[in-house]
Amino acid sequence: MLLAPTLLSRGGDADFSNTSLAGGGPKGGNGGAITLSVGATDVFMGGGIGPIIGGANLPPWRSGMIDTALISSPGRWAGDFLPPMPPLTRSSVNGVTPSIGLRAPKWTLSGQSGFARGVLSSGGMGGWGGQSPTNNRHGGPAGNGGAVQITLGTAARLALRNIDIATGAEVETLQHTFFRPSQKNTQVVCTAAGSHGGFSASGGNGGNGGNAGAVTRTGGVFAATPTQFASIYEVRGFPPGAAMRAADDFCLRGRIAVGSIVEARDATNTVLYRVRRGSVGATLLGGLVGIPSGAASGNQAGNVGQNGASAPIVGLPVQ
Repeated sequence: MLLAPTLLSRGGDADFSNTSLAGGGPKGGNGGAITLSVGATDVFMGGGIGPIIGGANLPPWRSGMIDTALISSPGRWAGDFLPPMPPLTRSSVNGVTPSIGLRAPKWTLSGQSGFARGVLSSGGMGGWGGQSPTNNRHGGPAGNGGAVQITLGTAARLALRNIDIATGAEVETLQHTFFRPSQKNTQVVCTAAGSHGGFSASGGNGGNGGNAGAVTRTGGVFAATPTQFASIYEVRGFPPGAAMRAADDFCLRGRIAVGSIVEARDATNTVLYRVRRGSVGATLLGGLVGIPSGAASGNQAGNVGQNGASAPIVGLPVQ
């Protein structure tokens, strides 16, 4: 049996950009493609306690067994680090705001829908624009998720147990402060870490979210067949291409529904996997829109960015 608790290929982050190009600064790095190909070998991808072999329970298979620095209570993956402080505040939820020259770790809250184990192929965080007396800067777009291909021989069995399947632009939540149009006070919003490209110091548009990467499984058979599907979490965001409003978020969840977390279970109600699904059909949710910046005076606030494109999921039922 091949034990594959986590397949993780995260793109890099873009850094500071001094450009007024319409598409924003340099793009966040794309997540690399992941290919898992086996012949007659059985594959087990799981979290929690593994299968009973020879009367003994295997230990939990999760990233905490590899590097405890990547785990925050109650055991969720803490992904990478925030780049140094942009012109407006950006910090990890319940975490530290970076100062100039400092990289602060990102952490997840116990109640949010983060990534625990399974398949994560996401793009990185985009950069932010600089400030100019004559031109507004635009946040660069977040990176795209990489494609995930699982190819099994005819006799191979695929056992999935309590894992996450997430592609697109990141999963952890960050909080951001920005100025609303014609307002000198700031507003705090919360959004997924890779859902934005960045900020401008004065009136820049938020960067676009990264596209989701397709996930495809071919061949083999399920050791336990998914037969039940439950939406356990509604993913919310902000309408793209418009300015933020006073009623938007305040770190509640976002104004509009953009997708959901669907949990697949077998006939005995055992959790097999969770998928971050788009709002339409069997597609994987792309990165969410970017949050704009604004000026402390004047009507210079930018617009929210665009959602990343969704991608198909094939061979792993989600409904």
